[in-house]
Amino acid sequence: MPAYLSSVSILLFLNKVQTVLANGDDEHAEEVEKVAAFAIDEFIRTSSIRIAIAAGLILIVLVIISSVIKEKSEPAKKILFGLMTTAIVLPTLYFVLSTLYLNFVSYTRGPVHRHADFRIFVCGEEIRLKGPDGFLSNRVGTPVFHHHDDARIHIEGAVVNHSDVSLSSFFRVVGGNLSQSSFSIPAEGGLLEINNHDSCPDGSEGEWQVFLYKTDGAVATQTKLENYTDYVPSPEVNVPPGDCIIFEFDSPKDKTGYLCRFYEIERDKGDLEIR
Repeated sequence: MPAYLSSVSILLFLNKVQTVLANGDDEHAEEVEKVAAFAIDEFIRTSSIRIAIAAGLILIVLVIISSVIKEKSEPAKKILFGLMTTAIVLPTLYFVLSTLYLNFVSYTRGPVHRHADFRIFVCGEEIRLKGPDGFLSNRVGTPVFHHHDDARIHIEGAVVNHSDVSLSSFFRVVGGNLSQSSFSIPAEGGLLEINNHDSCPDGSEGEWQVFLYKTDGAVATQTKLENYTDYVPSPEVNVPPGDCIIFEFDSPKDKTGYLCRFYEIERDKGDLEIR
């Protein structure tokens, strides 16, 4: 799709979003808001890249023209200089203003850098998410919300809405799905979908459970999350004290015996007590 058509499509979508919200369509408003937040962020990032490429090409063409035409009149010099200046100034203004706008509308009021570790277990077997497969990309997900095949959730950038960085949003952007009754995991061996009440190899019936380790000083406490789809990781850069999140499909239990790697390291060093 041509760049201008993509931009127009996003703008039309955002206009539809505004209409839905203004008319009080509660049934779709929440989902529309989530998609709109990603659309605004993606539109700004995509358009910035396209504008930078276009401006670079224009500058190259103008430099070639200036080199080819050895003897230039004063009006020609002024026109070339004006075009070059415009090709530099206008994109710069767009980058600055769009960044300021994104920071203004984001609930974080600017870029953030947060991490949380996680592990996934199905009937006692650990499952790893599929890693990056792009030639030039080392991440899976969006620039703001992703992982690097390192069992770590990365939140890096301006977050428009708090819910944009929930656990369900994370699995959505990496190619899966997380709900209170099912889990689609983009695993190394392919997409793995498991629903509550499916059976483990030993015949026992399992359900999805999510356990959270949070730190308070040198003590980490484990809790079982009930509404885990909406949980947003703690605003920490290092893990620990950042969260350790265990996703486990197994028989119902109050606690898990699994722990994230860096929590294990701190525990074994004697710097962290696990309760």
